[in-house]
Formats: sequence, structure tokens, C-alpha cells
Amino acid sequence: MPNVNDAPVPLPPPRPHPIRDKFSGMLHAGKQAADTVVHGLEKVAAPVEHKLESTVSFAAHKTRELVGKVDFPNGGNPLANIDSPAVFSNGNAATGAQIDAVLKHYGSPYAGKGEVIAKAGREKGINPILLLAVMQKESSYGNKNNMHSLKPENIANPFSVHFTPDAVKQGGQPIDMLRINGRLSTFEESLNGAIDTLKKLAGNSATPLTTAGQDYSEVKGAWTKDVKAFYKTQLDRISKM
Repeated sequence: MPNVNDAPVPLPPPRPHPIRDKFSGMLHAGKQAADTVVHGLEKVAAPVEHKLESTVSFAAHKTRELVGKVDFPNGGNPLANIDSPAVFSNGNAATGAQIDAVLKHYGSPYAGKGEVIAKAGREKGINPILLLAVMQKESSYGNKNNMHSLKPENIANPFSVHFTPDAVKQGGQPIDMLRINGRLSTFEESLNGAIDTLKKLAGNSATPLTTAGQDYSEVKGAWTKDVKAFYKTQLDRISKM
């Protein structure tokens, strides 16, 4: 049994080791140098980073400011050239709400059909603002107050699709061409008929509206000119919504 009064025997101090001690000193000195370099870089980088963030923030602010001031009339709008294939076939040119706003503005009985037109444009790949322009040209949006010569056939078929092209040969009147098997068309039938006709007539033309206009209407060039003018009017209106 050990004597509790016996003092513990101290361990001898470690022997000096020149190589180990030198390497340890080098590591310590290296760490101090690295810390100094990192600290210096942080001091230099901080204002640069702050300045870069400020520059990016300022550029973003000015970009938003300038975009907010863009005025599209006079051809600045990328959708302006309706006679280009890309714009002619852009089914996302307007929303249902925007189309409805135009229909309401002109007192159309088809106000509320905006999403129907927009959806048809998206699904069939045709510019819905162009459809508005054709509707304006053919029937003034189906509003008899805007075009007193409108008949029930024009109002029911506001795009003036000739569902029965041989009506006159069959003993009918020219207005009967707008009927389907003797009955008035629905709005959806007129809309889809107009889309199918425009796309078929346009084909792969480099100027689809001009090409389609040669046969969509009997007045040919004048029809295309008017539709282009109506398209620009409604594009400008929608661009400001």
C-alpha cells in the first residue's frame, strides 16, 4: 500500500529537439502571416464589394426606371409588325382581361369573351390582337350602334366567316354565306372559323397577313390596310394597360 505522504515524483522536462522545434516555429510564423494577409484582403475587399453592390443596385434601379418610361407607339413595340410570321403567330400577345377591356370600350355584346379569344389564340398559335382587329374591321365588334348596317348574321358571326360560300348559287342572298346550314353561327364558331381561315390562307408566307388578306376579303389590299391600322390602335391601347 503506497504512503499517502509520499510526494509524486515530477516528470523530467522534454528534451530539446532542434528539427521539431524549428518546424513548429515555422508553422506558427506561417499562420501569423496568413492571418495578416487574410485580414488585409478583407479590409481591401470590403469597400470594393460595397461599391460593386451599390453599382449593381443603381444599374437595376435605372433599368426599371427607363423601362417604366418606354413608350411603344411608332413601331417601338416588338409586336408592332403584324405582317411578320413571329408576331402573326404570337398567341400570347394579350391576356383575356386586356381583350375584354377593348371589347367593353367599344360596347361589344361579346364583352366577357376575352379569355375565350385569348385561349383560342394560345392554343392555335395566332395573335389575339389581330383577331380583335379583324373583328373591328368586319363588324365593329358586333355593335350595331357602331355600324348601323349590321344584320343579325353579322352580329352572330362578327368575323364574317363564309361558312356557306355557295349560298348565292343555291338561291340565297350574300348575307346567307355567314350562316351555317341556314342557321346563325355561335361566337365560338365564328372565332374558330376566322382563325382556321387566316392560318390556312397565310400558309408559310413571309408576310402572312398580306397574303391572307388577298382572299379573306373581296376588297383585298384595302382590307389588309384597315386591319393593320386597327391592329396598331388596339396594340397601343393594350400596351398602356
